[in-house]
Amino acid sequence: MRKGFLDNYGFLMSMAGIYLTFPGNWIISMLHLGVGSLQLICYFYTIYLTNDMGNVIELLHSAVIVMTITGPAIINGLLQRKRLERIMRALGTGVYDYGVTLDDDSLKEIREFSIQTRARKNLFCRIFLAIVVANLFAIGLIKPIAMNLLTTIEYDDDFDGINKRVPVHCWYPLDSRVPLNNLLCFIFQYVIVVTIPLGVCGLDLIYLCMAEEIVIQLKIVGTSVKNIKKRAMKVMKLNGTNDINKAMSRCLGHSIDHHNALSSLFEDFRNYHFYILLSVMTGATLMLCLAGVIFTTDSVAPVFRLTYVVFINTELVHVLVFCWYGEQIKEMSIKIGDDMYDADWFSESGHIKIHMLMIIQKIVRPFKVTAGGFMDASMDTYANVLSSAYSYFNLVKAAREN
Repeated sequence: MRKGFLDNYGFLMSMAGIYLTFPGNWIISMLHLGVGSLQLICYFYTIYLTNDMGNVIELLHSAVIVMTITGPAIINGLLQRKRLERIMRALGTGVYDYGVTLDDDSLKEIREFSIQTRARKNLFCRIFLAIVVANLFAIGLIKPIAMNLLTTIEYDDDFDGINKRVPVHCWYPLDSRVPLNNLLCFIFQYVIVVTIPLGVCGLDLIYLCMAEEIVIQLKIVGTSVKNIKKRAMKVMKLNGTNDINKAMSRCLGHSIDHHNALSSLFEDFRNYHFYILLSVMTGATLMLCLAGVIFTTDSVAPVFRLTYVVFINTELVHVLVFCWYGEQIKEMSIKIGDDMYDADWFSESGHIKIHMLMIIQKIVRPFKVTAGGFMDASMDTYANVLSSAYSYFNLVKAAREN
């Protein structure tokens, strides 16, 4: 399990408090949840106090992220620790071993697409990390610096407690006009500024790595059944026999066992993300809507809107990761049926044909990653999320104009 954890950015889950790996790691989880909960109280009280619509939208945007991504991701990881460990163990030790039943052509094909898929995984992970870090700098560094350099921050005599120097203007039970109190407010809000990207990376990157491994394993199953006759010929040669039906039954048995093991892994993967994906998809729709409103709100300074360009792009990629990989898993599970159809087993015994047809019938129901059972993680869902966000954006915009 350690190898699977280290090779698949598991340390980010640990730092986000999603998975506990070292003594005292629970403190990180409690810190993120505790500060996040207190920050939500401050957000909503600020919304009650302020008349600045731009600030209200920013506060709602930040609140949605905490409520639908970071908080649920931590709780989900802690509650499903055993399921997560089974997945990590499979990623580290491998899902299935075919022994000597794979022929040279199959081994070469598996080696080639495994290298390509893992290279794609590493590339996508680095790109996603770069996007999240850029977002962290934009919101946590560039925005407050620009805010303090380009605007004059003055507090009226009837100070309402809203700190206008932190990245997101927010009420705190401290007089931020006092330098020490202002520093404490900064520290408190920057815990959230760091928690959010950690939670997003801990959730998205692990999903990406798990999904890539499932895609590889589905390709291996497809290759094993497509080349079943070649594999049987190798087994016959190793055993020194001429019974091709027995050899094919042995090879087919390995493919079936692999698919069953993969089905169990996928069930853990699907169940682990069952509710968290529903939260992510719902939150993503609201976040994209609110980010769009921020970008078009007159009371938000133009220089601050530019920082939200990075934020919107991050959110688009965030949702795309879940939907695109869900689509890939579904397509690859269906493709196994095509690989079976293309296999050269038609001339063999009826016993083999019956087993092949049984497997094809099982694959009629493909692997599907679902968000709470309400929607599949697919590109159609991605399009629906964007469409819904745009509809909500128009609704909010019309309400503000009226």
